[in-house]
Amino acid sequence: MILQVSHVKKSFLEEPVIRDATFRLEEREKAGLVGNNGAGKSTLFKIISGELSADGGDIAFKKDITTGYLAQHGDLISRRTLFHEVLSVRQDIWDLEARMEALEQDMKTAEGTRRSS
Repeated sequence: MILQVSHVKKSFLEEPVIRDATFRLEEREKAGLVGNNGAGKSTLFKIISGELSADGGDIAFKKDITTGYLAQHGDLISRRTLFHEVLSVRQDIWDLEARMEALEQDMKTAEGTRRSS
């Protein structure tokens, strides 16, 4: 199990938007959420991502899992593609990976011995 949503509910101004949402996602499973405008799809994703709190129910993730949420109406001001915009969220990881690859190449061509002091 990577995600378990149990009996989640959410209301706005006493108007229920989500009633008893319950589902489970296993590793390697793919799922889609389909519904009419205003049915609560974005609200559910915001609850799962922690951006909104639920009025009731539980959400559990597999240990050490990372989640993300790309808003339906993002304000992109750069000229990057959506793909590159999403990647930029974890630019620190990409930079670290590039640095590691450069160090690996340096190690391949290094000569002699080096002493640390």
